[in-house]
Amino acid sequence: MIIEIRNNQEGYTKYTIPEKIEAEDCVLQNTFRQLRIYVLTVESIRIETVEKIRIETVENIHIQTVERIRIQTVENIRIKTVENTRIETVENIRIQTVENIRIKTVQNIRIQTVESIRIQTVENIHIQTVERIRIKTVESIRIDTIERIRIQTVENIRIKTVENIRIETVERIRIQTVENIRIQTFENIRIETVERIRIKTVENIRIERVENILIQTVENIHIETVENTSIRIQTVENILIQTELRLFQCV
Repeated sequence: MIIEIRNNQEGYTKYTIPEKIEAEDCVLQNTFRQLRIYVLTVESIRIETVEKIRIETVENIHIQTVERIRIQTVENIRIKTVENTRIETVENIRIQTVENIRIKTVQNIRIQTVESIRIQTVENIHIQTVERIRIKTVESIRIDTIERIRIQTVENIRIKTVENIRIETVERIRIQTVENIRIQTFENIRIETVERIRIKTVENIRIERVENILIQTVENIHIETVENTSIRIQTVENILIQTELRLFQCV
């Protein structure tokens, strides 16, 4: 697979991805500034359809270990500002339907171990000001229907161990700014349908290991400004992209 990055002065620059990656129309338009994406180990990633995702500013993304992530349908995702997000281990998370999620300001969120979270229906969530929340051990939480929750600013949230949480349908969640999010261990994460997620700025994301990721349908991907463009992929195995994967930069 060849990724083309367009520079307004020099034209297109082509980057070759290993033969195990299959994609069509992988074009990164306009100017990228030192985008540093470090992926240490990525195994068994399947993306079926990805369309129209918009990310404005993403800086310093590091992902350590992510295992068995399945995303079926993701639509209209916009990320504006996310800063200092660290995810260490995420495993076997299942989210069926998430729609209209907007995150404005979330700061200093630390989650250590979250396992088996299931939430059925969550709609219209708005969070205004939440500060200094610490949760140590939460087990076997099931939420069927939650509607109209508004949270504006959330700061200094620490969750240590959360187990057996299931989320089926989440709709209309708006978070403005999220900063300093640390998630240590997530297991059994499955996301089926995610629609209309907007994040403004994402900075300092580290992902080390990503394994067994299945994404079925992702639509409306837009990337406006990506900085520190230095893509490093050490080990990528079993990546299947069925339909078009379009990465383009909006004006």
